[in-house]
Amino acid sequence: MLLREYIERDLKQQWGAAGFAAAALLRLAPTNPQEVRAGALPPVSSEDLELVDKLVLFGRLLQSA
Repeated sequence: MLLREYIERDLKQQWGAAGFAAAALLRLAPTNPQEVRAGALPPVSSEDLELVDKLVLFGRLLQSA
């Protein structure tokens, strides 16, 4: 999956958006809870989750317009 690849590259390059990408992955694709506990994904902040939720809502509003 592209988001997983991006997260891996982001962490290596220290771009700083891995948490946001992980939040998107958690919201858009069912993720195995064991994967999260095992540290396969970087920590996700509540701000990242909130921003992803707002972007999803915005996209839905655009679709319905």
